[in-house]
Order: sequence, then C-alpha cells, then structure tokens
Amino acid sequence: MTSLTNHDGLIYVVAKSLGIRLDEDMMQDARVAVIKAMAKFDETKGTKISAYLSTTIRNSLYATLNYNRFNSLVEPLPTGFDEPVDENIQSPEDFIMKAESELEVRTKLFSVLTKKERSLLCSVHGLCDKKQKKISELATELGVSRQWIYEILKQAYNKIKKSLEAR
Repeated sequence: MTSLTNHDGLIYVVAKSLGIRLDEDMMQDARVAVIKAMAKFDETKGTKISAYLSTTIRNSLYATLNYNRFNSLVEPLPTGFDEPVDENIQSPEDFIMKAESELEVRTKLFSVLTKKERSLLCSVHGLCDKKQKKISELATELGVSRQWIYEILKQAYNKIKKSLEAR
C-alpha cells in the first residue's frame, strides 16, 4: 500500500474539480475514505484505481460538506444534566428552559420538513438515536439509489436554510 501523501494530490484534484475548498476535516475524511477504498479495491474487476479512488473521494467530500452544512444550521441539543453547563445558567430551572427553547427551535425547523426528509436527516446525522448511517447503507436498506437520498437531503437542507433566513 502506498503512503497517504501520495493520494493527497488526487484529493486536491477531485476537490478542485468539484469547486470545493478543502478544510482539515474534509482532508482527513477523504484520507480515511482512501484507506478504506484501498482495502476494498479489487483490480480483477478491471477498474483503474484512480477512477475508483476519485469516486470514493468525491463521495467522502460531499458527505463531509453536507454534514458540515447541516451542523452549522442546527445546534445539538443537550442530552442530559451530565453535559457541561453554560456559565450563564444559574439553576436547573434555567438549564431546563434553555433545553426547551432549543427543542422548540429544532421542532420548528423539523416542522418544515416532510416525514421522509426528517427520517433521512435523523439517520444520516444520528440526530434521533445517536447512530449515524452511511448513505450507501440507507440506500440498500430502503432499496433506492444513493443519488435519490442525496437529492432528498439537499431538499431538506434548502428548506431548513430558507426557514432560518425567514426568521
């Protein structure tokens, strides 16, 4: 197996062709995807490794980009009292009120989405049960293409963005 830095150039080329400016998270995710792809690659199928890696890197960059966009729109809810408490919160009542207002915001954001969009967002980002699923897993599970899932997620992100801009 070749070193990771040998594939950094390919990662940059794929990102540039997609018009994506790489940050450290994206680069790291793409490197992990390359490692996994190298382990799975089967040269007997006749595919060139550069084409295989390019597709893997592109999917990794899109997934990271979508994840980062979604997380910038929605702040995670506190999961309980074992979480670090804001210095501004003086009492458990204040903490509960803050959690309720965050829940209200999330509820309003999710109210603009269809059941299908909510379900996919929860599965991809682990919002409902803290278990993130890969797009490919969901596609297989639902019997649909990955592209269909990407389109539904894109619609959901756009709806959330419009809802936030309207405020």
